[in-house]
Amino acid sequence: MRNRISKHTTAKKKEIRPNPNNWRTHPQAQTDSLISLIKSIGYVDELLVIDDPTGECKYLLVDGEARWTIADDNDDLPVSVLDITEEEANIVLATFDPISSFAGSEASKLDELMKNIDIKSLEDDMQKEMAKLLNRVDNNYGIPQLEAEEEWEGMPEYENEDLESKYKVIVHFDTEEDLENFAHLIDQPLTTKTKYIYYPAQEKQKIVGEQRFAADDK
Repeated sequence: MRNRISKHTTAKKKEIRPNPNNWRTHPQAQTDSLISLIKSIGYVDELLVIDDPTGECKYLLVDGEARWTIADDNDDLPVSVLDITEEEANIVLATFDPISSFAGSEASKLDELMKNIDIKSLEDDMQKEMAKLLNRVDNNYGIPQLEAEEEWEGMPEYENEDLESKYKVIVHFDTEEDLENFAHLIDQPLTTKTKYIYYPAQEKQKIVGEQRFAADDK
C-alpha cells in the first residue's frame, strides 16, 4: 500500500484555505466538545491538506474543518501534507468521515474505560469542561442508564409474601467438638462453614435479600 503522506509539519490557519467542497456541518455541541478537548489535552491529530492548486493559500484543507474553524489565524496547526491530486482529495473528502462512522461500539468496554479516566490532573477550570465532554460520550455510546420506575411501568403486580423467620438466636461454640455435639442433638448436619439452619429442619432454601426460595437442584 502506498503512503501518500509527503510530510508532517505545522501551518498557520491563514495559510490553509477551507475546502469549498466540504459537505460536513459542525453543530455547536461538537464544536464545544472539540474546544474542551484541545484546551485540556492539546492537538493529538493532524489536519489533512494538499498544496493549494489555485495558489490562493499555501494549502487546501482536505480533512479537519472543525479544528480549522475554531483555531485563531496565527495558531500553529499540525498538518499532514498529502501527495495526492485534487480529484483524489475529493474522494477522501467524500469518504474519510463516513468510513469512520461505519465503526461499531462496545458499550461495556467504553464503560470500563470511563472508570479508569482520571481528570483530576487537569487544570481546575478544565475539569468541569472535560467532565461534560465525557458525559456526552457516555450518553451517546455507553451502557444505557435505566430508570427503575420507567422500566417497571406495565409490569404485572404481585404479592411478596414475607418468609422471614419469626425468631432468631445466635449460638456460640468454643470447639469444633461442641459444634458436632450440637449437630447430633438437633439431628442436622453442621460444619464450620454453616451460616444458618432452620429448626425444625426445612427443605433446602436459597436466600435472596430478605426472602427465601426453594432451591432448584436441576
